[in-house]
Amino acid sequence: MSRITKWKVEKTKVKVVFRLQFHATHIPQSGWDKLYISFIPAETGKATSKTTKANVRNGACKWSDPIYETTRLLQDIRTKQYEEKLYKLVVGMGSSRSSILGEATINLADFVDALKPTSLALPLNGSDPGPTLHVTVQLLTSKTGFREFEQQRELTERGLRATSDQGSHEESADGKDSSPDQNVNNHMHKVCDLC
Repeated sequence: MSRITKWKVEKTKVKVVFRLQFHATHIPQSGWDKLYISFIPAETGKATSKTTKANVRNGACKWSDPIYETTRLLQDIRTKQYEEKLYKLVVGMGSSRSSILGEATINLADFVDALKPTSLALPLNGSDPGPTLHVTVQLLTSKTGFREFEQQRELTERGLRATSDQGSHEESADGKDSSPDQNVNNHMHKVCDLC
């Protein structure tokens, strides 16, 4: 009897950080006033990041805060190809199904060489024909903003330590953080905990 040798596929994990910036166009005029984006890994189905809410004006919406996603990609050592790393982008006003404008899917493994910002237009599924989510993706390295990402993370951590040492946290009357910058910093801290 002959034995068939099974080749073990050797893979390595590569830790990467992506910066994603968003704007949407062709949004219906009625019913959509403020939107946010949830960033959801396909493998877990749970949102790892959300943008702040942005106003819709003249059928367009632009989010000033980027999403930073730290992840590990699997790379085949022999072929140098990366496995898919799918994420769902959900654009909406709230969590109920009726308050979701639409969804799109992105494979971050496609952008592992995106040292310069790369833009793409994704039609939003589940909505009237027309709404499009424009995404600019960039792989962060020491030359393309990773240092900036690390500095922001350090500042955020120092700020949070100082806040926790004081034992108080400034909040507005509605119970939310008092500044949009703090929301971004809180998001950065959450993402960096995954590092």
